[in-house]
Amino acid sequence: MSERRYQPGYYRARAIAGAAQHGYAGTGGEQISIDLDVQISEQQWVRLTSYLSFSGNAGPISIERLVALGWDGSNDTAMVGIDKNEVDVEIKYRTPPGKTEESMDVEIKTGRAKMSKPMGDPEKRGFMANLAKEAARISAGAPPSPRPAPGPAADASGTNFPHGANAPPAQQQYKL
Repeated sequence: MSERRYQPGYYRARAIAGAAQHGYAGTGGEQISIDLDVQISEQQWVRLTSYLSFSGNAGPISIERLVALGWDGSNDTAMVGIDKNEVDVEIKYRTPPGKTEESMDVEIKTGRAKMSKPMGDPEKRGFMANLAKEAARISAGAPPSPRPAPGPAADASGTNFPHGANAPPAQQQYKL
């Protein structure tokens, strides 16, 4: 295993204007490499590269990452605006199949997580009311309320549990 130059984790970064390269991955799929200035510590910035793939299901995710960086969506190969926004990146290490040496990946994060089972407004209000009550109890020195085991006994409001936990998911779908 090779020595890791940077700790795995999340960092702030900004793309470098004019430093994107367009090419093909070893699999033949189109890709773009984006050079980023990554803030490793309060006083240390390093230049690292993130690779974006556009084959299969990866295309929409890569486009979302380019837009997060500030790309204006034009067909200009200079990728206008790519250096406009500061973003979060994750540095992680993996060992590619058939290899013995680790490689470092720099993944641009978009900050757009989606809940697989989002709460509807009534569930959110019930959950937050119960959460506020529990926070007040703990702040007053009381021990945390016991959490019930997940199961079908929850009612639709979630109010029969200290945190509003285990309420069934809302019937509406989450939309952007």
